Amino acid sequence: MKAAVALYPVCWLYNHVPGADFHDLVDAPIRIMVGDADDYDGGGDACRTMIAELSPQDRDHVSLRVFPGATHIFDSFTASYQFNDPGANRRRGGVIHVRPDPEARQQARDDLVGFFRDALEAK
Repeated sequence: MKAAVALYPVCWLYNHVPGADFHDLVDAPIRIMVGDADDYDGGGDACRTMIAELSPQDRDHVSLRVFPGATHIFDSFTASYQFNDPGANRRRGGVIHVRPDPEARQQARDDLVGFFRDALEAK
């Protein structure tokens, strides 16, 4: 049994930047979790686009959960902060905002537990 989860991945990168291939996926469920206010690369919209561009066989393995109002690294326990990253915004660079979101963090935790329970239970 296999399963994988990606928290706030840089979805625009996959299959658009050499070496960032995301295709011919394993025969296992993959869950992506991202905030819709993730300004690193477009959050939910970028992930929806990436999934839509996958082959039907790969797309069937991927599911997406978008958390309303959540930023990049929404599950952090630190205070809000921002940082400059030259790789952000499709490699144009920019300031990324991180705002811990306790509600999204708990929802993500619950989603992870349910996802792995369902994916890994013996069939």
